[in-house]
Amino acid sequence: RMSDSLDIEDPVVAANYLINKLPDKWHYYTSTTPYSFGHIGPEYVQYLSGTCREVTDFAVYLFRALGIPCAIDFVPVRSYVNAGHFWLVAWDKTGEAYMANFPENLGMVRKNWWYRWDDSPKVYRYTFDINKELYEQMAKYNEKVYSFWSLPKFMDVTYEYAYSFEKELVIPLEKLYRNQCSGRIAYLCVTNRDNWIPVDWTEFDAQHLAFRNVRRGTLMRVATYENGTLNFLTDPFYVDKQKKEQHYFSIEGNTQDVVLYAKCNIEGENMFRDRMIGGVFEGSNQLDFAVSDTLFIIQCKPDRLNTTVRSSSNKEYRYIRYVGPPGGLCNVAEVAFYEKNDTLPLSGKIIGTPGCYQHDGTHEYT
Repeated sequence: RMSDSLDIEDPVVAANYLINKLPDKWHYYTSTTPYSFGHIGPEYVQYLSGTCREVTDFAVYLFRALGIPCAIDFVPVRSYVNAGHFWLVAWDKTGEAYMANFPENLGMVRKNWWYRWDDSPKVYRYTFDINKELYEQMAKYNEKVYSFWSLPKFMDVTYEYAYSFEKELVIPLEKLYRNQCSGRIAYLCVTNRDNWIPVDWTEFDAQHLAFRNVRRGTLMRVATYENGTLNFLTDPFYVDKQKKEQHYFSIEGNTQDVVLYAKCNIEGENMFRDRMIGGVFEGSNQLDFAVSDTLFIIQCKPDRLNTTVRSSSNKEYRYIRYVGPPGGLCNVAEVAFYEKNDTLPLSGKIIGTPGCYQHDGTHEYT
């Protein structure tokens, strides 16, 4: 109210001002939800624990208590990380939508990187009450629907996030299996670990099977839901973001064995491996390493899972250590040392530098 420079009539300005004033705001997120808890209201906040859903709940409690209109938008599944996601959405005084992974500041949806690059096919917004129109639409088919739609307290807002999307995603008739199915509802499914999760639905019409407002890019498959299981109607496919073409992955005559080291995007993992570049392994016969030899310098990104290297020295040492590069935070999952040609690692007393980035003892060298 006392500001001369801020637009005090804009709820997004007020929201961002509030976010920037929160103490210890990064402590509200742990990615772990205590099993017995639900979405039980503001008293949940005292535990400072939860996934993106819980931290977004907290933002909603805070903003609505101060009269700032907001909501929770979400995607049921993001195929590239095997999980869904929840975030905060609010509107400025002109009605422009803003989004935030709280406690980050709200930014305009149309200028957010997620708006352009995320390929989750459907986006929904939680509502206070049941979406009666949606509920009645599905009820008329008189069949058991997939659990996500059994009590739909949400609405489809994919169009609001639609940078690269199909207004009508039509499944070619020649791509449909010839198998028998009794379901009258067809589901659009997204891969999630070793399962397929329905994220959209439409009436099953063998002559014209189409889904509405679907974002392009991710791997999908069409199925009906019968007797508690998915009955697939197509092979997996994706829609190219640029060319808008459908590409199907169908079984062919020739097969071969492959080894998969990662199913999903590993950019987050790459961040940790990149931090090891410039790290040094050293050997010494003095505990303080006043005199030490370089055993190995990490000059390129380590391989996934395990990287084996040979020491550049044949001398014997009483002490061996790893020193991370500046800013590397010693991000190493596991280190083991071996004698020449031995298959069992050496054992000894663990030494290291006390302290960790979190300042709470959770990531000590031990």
